Amino acid sequence: VNSGGQINLSDIYISPVNNADSAFQEPLLVENLSAGFDSLFYFMKVVSTQDLAINSNAFFYENARENRAGRSETRVYASLQEKSSSYNLLADQETIISGYLMTSELTEGDYLLDITIAGGGGDALQETASFRVGSNIRQMIFSNLDDAIRKMTFILPESSVKELLDNPSEEARKIEFLEAWQDLYHEEADFEMEKYYLRLEEVDEKFADARPGWQTDRGRIYMQYGEPGRIDEISRGGISYRRWIYPQWSMMFLFEERNQTFLLVE
Repeated sequence: VNSGGQINLSDIYISPVNNADSAFQEPLLVENLSAGFDSLFYFMKVVSTQDLAINSNAFFYENARENRAGRSETRVYASLQEKSSSYNLLADQETIISGYLMTSELTEGDYLLDITIAGGGGDALQETASFRVGSNIRQMIFSNLDDAIRKMTFILPESSVKELLDNPSEEARKIEFLEAWQDLYHEEADFEMEKYYLRLEEVDEKFADARPGWQTDRGRIYMQYGEPGRIDEISRGGISYRRWIYPQWSMMFLFEERNQTFLLVE
């Protein structure tokens, strides 16, 4: 990008660490960005053909609304932060424009960083970079992909789960994993995937014994049918039971307490 050949700008590089060399060599991978970062750092190279004073304005936006009509898409961004800086450029020497964004409060969504350079009497120059903040659950999924695949047994046949796990390439397993969710839920794939693994997290917290919660009888029923409409505590002959009732489907499950776990008996 240039203005009459006087100023040249690089792309914007975003990094979780305050190190320009690191950012230029390995810019931020958006799929790895989860909610909870305290800050992100941005860098951009600027070169001028002559000595020049410039002003840099960085605008950070959140994608507040997205309208779709057919295949067209309109994004509306809400301003979150603005930062201004001044620089003196030396002719033909590289200057790095840098700064940081406070990101600890960012929720899941799409974000845009816009840097505008003004100076030298020409038109203002502009570069933009966008990235997506995912939920922490996505970071959990991809930090142990094989475990996430094994937990798909409630929505995929066992043979399909085994086929996914048998692929020797981790990158290929990831692609096939995402394709499996796309095949199941189409445009709702991301939403349904996160909802599914959030339920697994809940199941593990509620029903874990010597095994993970999702492998217990109560965990399996919860994953398939959700929260029961009613839970009865029953005692027969010195044995404790839990009865889960789903009135909307006229279904009932009886669990017997044995050795600090509950086994499905009816």
